[in-house]
Amino acid sequence: MSEKIRFSIVGFGNIGRRHAGQILQNTDTELVAVCDIDGKLSANVPEGVAFYSNLDEMLANTPADVLCVCTPNYLHEPHTISGLEAGLHTVVEKPMAISVSECDNMIAAA
Repeated sequence: MSEKIRFSIVGFGNIGRRHAGQILQNTDTELVAVCDIDGKLSANVPEGVAFYSNLDEMLANTPADVLCVCTPNYLHEPHTISGLEAGLHTVVEKPMAISVSECDNMIAAA
């Protein structure tokens, strides 16, 4: 039996919670951490899943395989690049970014 794929999520609004739901339903995946600047959202995090209000702290302290970027569009570039630089496979919600140059930066980081 292979190990589960470990997911973390940055941005735990509607889209982040939808990602979490899909991760939790898949027997081959595990949700290990969630990050959002709104600390009140920690109440929505499943038991046993770490909650962070700082992405850099989550990336430094939580072993994961994948980062789901579910933050507002203007944050996609820095959050994606942070995940990639941490060595994670990174999934970003659409639109990829808000400018071609931001997309180019993300592609270069990948």
